[in-house]
Amino acid sequence: MASTTWMGTAPPRSSSALPPMNQFDALAPLMRECFTDKPGFRPYTSLANRIALDEMNPPVLALRGWAREWARKSLAMNFKQADEADEDTLNRILWYSTRGVNAPYPAQLAGAHGRGLKALGLRVNRSME
Repeated sequence: MASTTWMGTAPPRSSSALPPMNQFDALAPLMRECFTDKPGFRPYTSLANRIALDEMNPPVLALRGWAREWARKSLAMNFKQADEADEDTLNRILWYSTRGVNAPYPAQLAGAHGRGLKALGLRVNRSME
């Protein structure tokens, strides 16, 4: 049983022989607690899926209200290149899709280190790309 919290970059960092793709990959903690030199053959009981693996999102026209609005915003995002999707909009889409449209979005925690780029007097510099 591992008690460490890992972010999305930890599994690839722990299981890949490839060099890190960016600073986040390089700084991701290794998941050493999940691996051992000795296999464990103790039986276990698997859990069935709670959500069908072949379940797809409903068509946009079948959605109503904010669900339709967020779906439209999601479809309008550029996922073809890294970091082109608007971070704030994407975070809100993910928040409301998991928490529901009535859950207050924690805007005070959004952006650079929870303070937001604007509050820090910062902005994205596209000329460095």
